Amino acid sequence: MESDPVPMPLDAPGNQSDACPEPLSWREVLRRYRTESRTWEVERGPYTLRGRTWGDGPPLYFLSGIGGSHELLALLIWLLRQQFRCVAWDYPGTQFSTENLPGATAADLSADLFALADAHGDERFHLYATSFGAFVALEAMLAEQRRIEGAVLQGGFAHRKLAWFERVVSQACRHAPGCMRHLPGRDVIQRQNHRRWFPPFDGSRWEFLVEDTGRIPLSSVANRAAMVHNRDLRPRLGEIRRRVLLLRSEGEPENFHVELESGLPNAQSQLLHTSGHLPHLTHPHRTAKIVREFLLPEAASDANTTLESVGNGST
Repeated sequence: MESDPVPMPLDAPGNQSDACPEPLSWREVLRRYRTESRTWEVERGPYTLRGRTWGDGPPLYFLSGIGGSHELLALLIWLLRQQFRCVAWDYPGTQFSTENLPGATAADLSADLFALADAHGDERFHLYATSFGAFVALEAMLAEQRRIEGAVLQGGFAHRKLAWFERVVSQACRHAPGCMRHLPGRDVIQRQNHRRWFPPFDGSRWEFLVEDTGRIPLSSVANRAAMVHNRDLRPRLGEIRRRVLLLRSEGEPENFHVELESGLPNAQSQLLHTSGHLPHLTHPHRTAKIVREFLLPEAASDANTTLESVGNGST
């Protein structure tokens, strides 16, 4: 059985040097996230949004992927909480105890983002969004880009057409009971797509991902898949004038990145190598460093240090 890593000193700031940082103890970080962040609820008509706010500084809002809770972002939030006031929440239907919205669109989820910003008193804010969350972020910037200072989009896309088999599975699951752990073949697919990118010193961090994503209702993931299949943002990318960093890694379809890079007028790109599709979980130190340097370049430590100098082993 793999042992847990030695935790980093929890009162130390995030990665502030060129040296490879000590690995994070995700259990302790998650415990602190749950106990020290401020919980809140915001009523949105037929449903309630629930999330957490932690840290000090300019507001940074987090948009999660298609099939996981906001707690998967806790390691990244931990490292950024001294520079930003971090706000994270679950989409409707992420937990069985919350309301699922079969007819919801990505535009509805972007409207939730602005409602949360209003509830927090934030006229303007930054964004960090991953995969499906990046699609929601694009919807938000098309709706009210004046309110968004800058955005980091990791593994983003403007359109994702489902293959016929994916459409069949998605349609079958839209009203199915149960959660993702009940989906046949899920373990094999998830392991093939993600396992090799996780730090070898801490097998339990992989278990954290499997457990968290396994709790998401099948119907919620299917509804979100339908959102991206039925909506194509590519013709409108030129309308988005805000500063955007496209953060990409191995295994992501090249055409998704090219479409965003060529379509967004004020986009920059950066490759986060050897990190997989979930760098906020597999390599949070490196991801946090990039976020700081892009969103707050004047406050980032050693802003001239390149990503390559941090080293492949940094987590």
